Amino acid sequence: MNIISLLAIIAANTILLIKTVLVSNFFFETVTHVAIASISSFLIVSELSIFRSYFNRNWPLLGEDSGFVTLGTAMVLLGISTLGDLNNEATRQGAIGLPFWRLILGAGIISIVIGAANIGLSYVFRDSDLGVSARHVRARGAVATQEAVTRKDSYRSFQLSRKGSLPTYTSSTSSPRSVSVRQPSRFPVRISSPIVNNPEASTGSPITPKSPMPSEIAAPNLAHHPAIIKALSIFFAPILIPKAIALFRSVHSHIANRPPLQALPPLASRALNILFFSTALFLALSLPSGSNILSNNSFGTNDIFKLTGSRFNTPTELLFSRLRRLGGRYEVESEHDLTLKKLFSSPTARALYLQLGSEPLIACPFCSLDSSITYLFYYLPFNTLVPHLFHFFVIGIVTSSSIVGPKVARWRNKFLIGSVALLMIELCVILRATSPLFSISTNTPSGQRNKWTQIYNHYPDAPASLHVRLVTLRPLAFTVFDVICAALIYLSATNRLFYTATTPAEQAQQLVSISATAMLNSVSRLQAVSVVRNTIARDLELSAVYDAYFQKKRNDEWVWQEEEVVEAVAKVMNDKALQTGSRKSENGSVTIDADEYVEKITAGLEGQQSVFA
Repeated sequence: MNIISLLAIIAANTILLIKTVLVSNFFFETVTHVAIASISSFLIVSELSIFRSYFNRNWPLLGEDSGFVTLGTAMVLLGISTLGDLNNEATRQGAIGLPFWRLILGAGIISIVIGAANIGLSYVFRDSDLGVSARHVRARGAVATQEAVTRKDSYRSFQLSRKGSLPTYTSSTSSPRSVSVRQPSRFPVRISSPIVNNPEASTGSPITPKSPMPSEIAAPNLAHHPAIIKALSIFFAPILIPKAIALFRSVHSHIANRPPLQALPPLASRALNILFFSTALFLALSLPSGSNILSNNSFGTNDIFKLTGSRFNTPTELLFSRLRRLGGRYEVESEHDLTLKKLFSSPTARALYLQLGSEPLIACPFCSLDSSITYLFYYLPFNTLVPHLFHFFVIGIVTSSSIVGPKVARWRNKFLIGSVALLMIELCVILRATSPLFSISTNTPSGQRNKWTQIYNHYPDAPASLHVRLVTLRPLAFTVFDVICAALIYLSATNRLFYTATTPAEQAQQLVSISATAMLNSVSRLQAVSVVRNTIARDLELSAVYDAYFQKKRNDEWVWQEEEVVEAVAKVMNDKALQTGSRKSENGSVTIDADEYVEKITAGLEGQQSVFA
């Protein structure tokens, strides 16, 4: 990836160099592009293994013992410089062409991203204590640590010892010693025998050079190997990156083109009120209950093992005597106590109590410990399916189009899918926890007894009860789910998010409604004018007054149009308005009232004209 990004930088700067020569031929800009291309070529050579000793000796920051910080910083700077050249007039999209402009833009972005990744990975994969860098991990993977240990014992401080194959993880076989050419010392050298840390193990299974200790054999950890990360990135990046970009553009376009915000509609408010009451109910049900597990009136949600701090294999008499010592409501032994006391002699009954609660053990009429899966058949309908069916009923009411309208009802399928997902998750948890009940290997009573004992003996303290956890977490999950549903309904109903665009049918219906209203108003006003004109025409006195008025209006019109008269009337009206705050001029008041009347009659005609146009 480093070489590919650097080659892209070279190609981009070559295009910029040619464009600079053809347009401006500016010397320093040309030298800048040549220098960037040369630096990129130099970095490509440093990534190859052909001049490794040269870089280790003369450029240690690009050598084998250094990380990718220097390389990453250089790539980021090269990418920024390449993107900065796009700001010139000669390198704009219209001048340079869309394909070349995309090439330069992509080269700069890739160089910046890969450079930043190199800087981050240098700190992730380095080990300062052992002297392991990210280049060591990239070149040797899991064996980089072992080679770093070899390097510490070597006089070559800047170069790892090279081997033709991977190092072995077993001790090497003994080889015959070469005959020493030195003269024997005057004082004999006494060498102690090997120190054996575990004599019993050595006597039972003698250690030979060909049979190493198991603790010395360690498989390399390849979970975070750069090759694996690179392979996954190459496979998933072409799939995930376009989808992420498309999702970002979709969300941005959705927010940018949303309609103006509106108040919460009444139907949506009705749905939110229903969800509020259901949320309050489920939240109250999720609170810890104070009912007694051994009460005759209620099976309760407490756990006798947690109350007494007893382990799974605690004797029954000791378990119930601890419960009696708690005092209060636990002090009196009831019929319910005696029934559980008899059943707790079986480890299977204890396991069923922890998984399914005390109700199936006491109330189930067809269950038996010989066929313990029948307790699960009794538990699931009443304790799992009934609460979820009630939640389905609430979601169905909230998303019913006849109750909350079509805009809220569009969430019906999504909310029901989420409710079904909650049911499936709970069923998977229950079936996973009660898997020994229908396991073929533990189908016999003795096999189930041994399996439950093996499971719960690992608990150092009191075992946890699945039934108690579900009684608390189930309504709490309903509460969170309903809160999310209410938030989605509110955001979509007020056009903040998840709004629905107006369909062509709805737009046509709105246009028809506006046009019909405008036409009715116009018809009513025309009818009023027609009635007035007919009344005037049929009455001789009104007709004479009407004709005389317009005759006088035409005769006096020239007086009111003179400039001196207009200025005098305006001055008088302004003075009177400033002094009294009201209109005293009879002519002025008549004129203003007429204007108001005309405005009222012709109100909306401009909008209607635009609608019909």
